[in-house]
Amino acid sequence: MPRTSIPIRLIHDPKEVEQNAERFDQLCRLAEEAAFPVVRAALRRETIATGADVLVSEAREALEVLADGAAILEGLDQRQLLDDVRESLNKAMLPPEEEECRTHTREVVQVMMSTWLEVLQQCLKKAEAVVLRSLVPHVKIGVVTKVLGHLRSAKPSVRGLLTEALSSFAIDDKDLDAIMMTLDAKLFATPRVVELPFNLVMAGAPEMPVFAMNRSVLERCLDDVREDRIPAATRKRAAAIQPVIVRETTHAFVTPHARAALTSLCEPLSPVQYASLSDVASPQFTLMNIPGFQGFSAAAIWRS
Repeated sequence: MPRTSIPIRLIHDPKEVEQNAERFDQLCRLAEEAAFPVVRAALRRETIATGADVLVSEAREALEVLADGAAILEGLDQRQLLDDVRESLNKAMLPPEEEECRTHTREVVQVMMSTWLEVLQQCLKKAEAVVLRSLVPHVKIGVVTKVLGHLRSAKPSVRGLLTEALSSFAIDDKDLDAIMMTLDAKLFATPRVVELPFNLVMAGAPEMPVFAMNRSVLERCLDDVREDRIPAATRKRAAAIQPVIVRETTHAFVTPHARAALTSLCEPLSPVQYASLSDVASPQFTLMNIPGFQGFSAAAIWRS
């Protein structure tokens, strides 16, 4: 019985699948180091809030019983007493165990990075490059949601999708921002190219915009960088990057797993290469001068 041939685009290369899985695991290891202090603080905050609420509720019930049977308590400021009880509990509450924090961190990071990669892929279907702010492309993503039994299209922000994906965890919006900003600072303490799954890359430098694109786009951009063709303005921007690179001493990855992942995923990018890349990858420029490009579009906005 004849069979319809399977399109090439639907056939997965086992080596490519394995490479994507490995890169995802390494990316998560880097994110875990950035996320662990934030998640630990969030879990402690949640533990204190939950425990204090329960115990304060019990204390309130006990005070109400005492107040009903003792005239001496008529002038007692119950609200102040309850506030004192809460503050005392906050100081006395034991923090969550480290293993619990690490397990929760791994779960948070896996959901966060998978969602982030998915929306990054969607962004790069419509643009050759995406400019990231704290590693997050601030664009609207088209999704289909089911509202009151009807399918409706919506365009939430990437940050909104990340927040929704992480809603079942202890972290909040501020925690999400802190994790992404820390990961940004650690990854790009020096000019680098970071390999991502699905043949995507990020290129960035200290306190500069980060650009996400396909590997082929990056290679075409860098292939056109010639020492004798670099404008003076580009050289000036490159020179401004150099003094900031020393901050790597305070933003370096420290855990063995994270440092190994950094070595595997990252390759150096010279300040001149980064400055030249930013010339063509920024939204106000085009890639018309790059061989093989018919045009260029960039999405998102500069990092803050």
